[in-house]
Formats: sequence, C-alpha cells, structure tokens
Amino acid sequence: MWRVWLRASLVITMLGVAAASGYHVFLTEQRIGQEREAAQAFTTLGWKLTVSLADLRAAQQAYVATGQDHGYWMDRATQQLDAVNDDLGKLSRLSTATGTIGALEEAATAIDDLTRMDARARDHSAAGQDLMASDLIFTDGLELARNAARHVDSARSMEWVARDRATIAHRKSQGVALATAMGTGVLVALLLLPVAPRAAAAATDTVTENQAEQAEGRGLLGLDSDTASTANRSDDPRDPVTIITPRPDFRLAADLCTDIGRMSNQSELNALLARTAQVLNASGIIVWIVDAGGASLRPAIGHGYSATTLSRLGAIACDSNNATAAAFRDGRMHVVPADATVAGAIVAPLASPSGCTGVVSVEINDGWESSEEVQWITTIIAAQLATLIVPDSVTAENTIPDTSAAAQA
Repeated sequence: MWRVWLRASLVITMLGVAAASGYHVFLTEQRIGQEREAAQAFTTLGWKLTVSLADLRAAQQAYVATGQDHGYWMDRATQQLDAVNDDLGKLSRLSTATGTIGALEEAATAIDDLTRMDARARDHSAAGQDLMASDLIFTDGLELARNAARHVDSARSMEWVARDRATIAHRKSQGVALATAMGTGVLVALLLLPVAPRAAAAATDTVTENQAEQAEGRGLLGLDSDTASTANRSDDPRDPVTIITPRPDFRLAADLCTDIGRMSNQSELNALLARTAQVLNASGIIVWIVDAGGASLRPAIGHGYSATTLSRLGAIACDSNNATAAAFRDGRMHVVPADATVAGAIVAPLASPSGCTGVVSVEINDGWESSEEVQWITTIIAAQLATLIVPDSVTAENTIPDTSAAAQA
C-alpha cells in the first residue's frame, strides 16, 4: 500500500475525479444558464403574442367603426396576423415539454380559425354588410382570440415548469459530482494516512521453569540443528506469535561492545548481559563454555534464568542434535525461528585464536531473530565475549565461574 507508485496512483485518481467533477459542474452551470435564457425568451414571446392578438382584435373592430378608413385597418390587421403567426412559430421552436407543444398546436388552430373569420368579415364589410361583419368580429372573433390567448398562456406556464424541473435536475447532478469528488478525496486521504505498527505484546523479562522444560524439545536445546537453520514460521493466521518490526539500537550496541572491552572485573558481566538482552530484545541469555575434554558444553553464566533452571539444563554433549551444539561444532551462527509456543533464538559461537571456546545462546522475543541487523549485533557481541572466555582446558580460575548465574538468581 505504501509503495510510491500506488500512492501516486491514488493521488492521480483523486485529482482526475476532482477535475472531471469540476468540468461536469461547469458544463451543467452553462446548461442551467441556457435553460433560464430559453425560459425567459419563451415568456417574452408569449406575452408579445398575447399583445399581438389584442392589437389584431382592435384592428378588426375598426372594420365596422363609423368614420374609420376600412382599408387602413385591414392592412393593419394583416400585419398583426403575420406578427402573430411569426411569434407562434418562434414559440413552437423554443418549446421542449410535450404539454407546451400541445397547447401551442391548439393556439395555432384557434388562430387559423380567426384568420378565416377575418376573411369573411372583410368580405361582408366590403359588400356594405357591416351588421354581419360586426356579428362575426364581436362574437366568433372574440371567442377565437380568447381561446388562442388562453392556450398561449397555458403553454407559457407549462414551459416554465418544464425548464424549472430541468434546472433542478441539473442542480442534483452537480451535487452528485461534488459529493463524488469529496468522497474520493476523503477516501484517498484516509488511505494515505500513516498507520502506526501494531503494538507488540510486552516482553517477558524472565522465563519460567515450565518454559525451560518446553524448550527441551525445541529452541536452544532440543531442536535439530538442520531444522533450526531452515525452519519457517507458521503461515497460520491464527498463530498467536506477535511479530513487530525489529528496530535494534546500534548506538546502544556500540556502547555495550565498548564496555565489554573495558571490563576489568568478571562481576560486571551480569550487568553487561542485562544490557545485551535490552539491545537484542531478549528474554534470556546463556554463555556456554567447552569443558577440558572438549566433549560437552556447560552453562557458565546466564541472564533471565534462575539458578535452578541453569542447573537443570546441565552439560550438553558437543555432538548433540540441537542448535547449541551445532553452532559450536560448525563454528557459525544458527537461528531458531519462533513458533506459536516457543520464542525464537540465535546461537553464536565464541571464536578465539585457539578455536571455538563456547557459544552464546540468546532467546529473542517478537520474532527479532529473523532480522539481519539483530544477527549482526549478536555476532559482534559474541566476538567481544569470546575475548573474556577461557576454556576449562587452559585454566580453571580464569574461567567465568558457574556461581555467577546462581549469584544473579
């Protein structure tokens, strides 16, 4: 999730959605403006058509008025009829709603009837039959003009409602686009937030005697050396072993190695092993030395184990099939991976000019034994401890006494 390309893809996706939403809002706002302009134009033309119908009625009534020039008013009526038909055509082109189109068709029918009535009234007026012309103009003409005006007003109302609904739909579309952009931005921001590593379980400072008995079948004492070097962690998601990212402090490790090199009194070794456990996130450390015959290893000093536990461990034959003996025989580090019930461990040889004088076994918490940094630090500390260890075959009094572990307990 935290790879650079994936984070960049999330940001690009967020920006793309935001840009698309903004462009959609821009286009929709333009459509809303066009809808408003069209609605205003339709309303204006509707009122203009209504006024033209009123002017047409006034011109027709002048046909039969005493003292009026009939030819002038007939030409005026013809002009008004042309204006009415022209406005009606424009309204038809602007209409979008089905109801509006139907109302304008009804208005067009009424205006056609009004045109035919006007022609008959002119004929009667030209023949001197003013009474019949007046009857057509003030009865049929009035009714037809009112019908046409009523249909135009109905069309104007329906078109305004249709345009208003279209504007509401556009506003909803804008809201959806903005909500999508905001939701995408919040989601990407949450995905890009740094997540703190899972809190590790508190490390146990001491190992109980029961845990030491379980270790006899695996780990430092009982695990087959070939298995120890190649074993893998359980892939079962229910595995209760808590694994955290190893973060050894190299500064503390450097200070520790310096103090080990300066050690002048063997009583200081207990405190140094305690500091070693802190650096390596270890619950227990045992320094094993080879006996005079070179046939077995015995625990010389330990940290995190009681004297009873160390005594119960006893000597280990150098040809035993476990990680401790294997590290001594091979002269190289062995790593014992943790599983659901037993902590992992690292066993490093104590190398000296005269050969391997023993090993240091470290029981490590939280899966840190798999970290190369932890393994390097363990190797360095083992090399420092090797300068302090004198095997039984050389001199007994300079060897770290067994009582150190008991004194620690």
